[in-house]
Amino acid sequence: MNHGDKVLYKSGRPSGTGKGSARPLSTREIRYLYSSCIGRNGVRNQAIITLQLHAGLRVGEVFGLRVNQLVDAKGKIKSSIIISGKNMKGKTSHTYFLSNMGQEILKEYVKTINPARSNAPLFPSPKNGDFISSNAGAQLVRNLIKRSGIEDASSHSLRASFARKLLDKGVGVALISQALAHKNLQTTVSYLGDIAPKAENAVADLCF
Repeated sequence: MNHGDKVLYKSGRPSGTGKGSARPLSTREIRYLYSSCIGRNGVRNQAIITLQLHAGLRVGEVFGLRVNQLVDAKGKIKSSIIISGKNMKGKTSHTYFLSNMGQEILKEYVKTINPARSNAPLFPSPKNGDFISSNAGAQLVRNLIKRSGIEDASSHSLRASFARKLLDKGVGVALISQALAHKNLQTTVSYLGDIAPKAENAVADLCF
């Protein structure tokens, strides 16, 4: 991926996933991805990728959310999102935790929805107001990635980026696995590629 004369990060493919393009994105790539969310649906698209990048939700889980799973009766964004077993890949309920920055980003989208319609889809289809299907949602995210000029990545790369960021901040693999609702630790390892935290990433995120 090139922007001017700068060559952006392009990692190797995570082992064991069977999905060669489900690699973590670099911080710079993520910035380009957010920058690509412009126009009529820009705020909505930022909200969609935020739920993957800042909470680790699967793309299908994002598009299956109802308003009351993210927003309380007063219109305040929740710090955690509960997904029932019937909507989880492993058929077991799971609580995803949303980062403080993620909550701030989502505030803009929440301004555009009606909290009173608590049982309505969080991201309704523009065609009929119903839920957007997992396949259509994944394609939407892939289109955003492609538009931002990122190569060799997929909608699953956002969830992998969430996992990688936790690793680089010193979070252990077992806890990352728990955050992702993985039943098998090896599945988590396959997300992370090189399991050693990257000092460059850790230093870049220092904040005082």
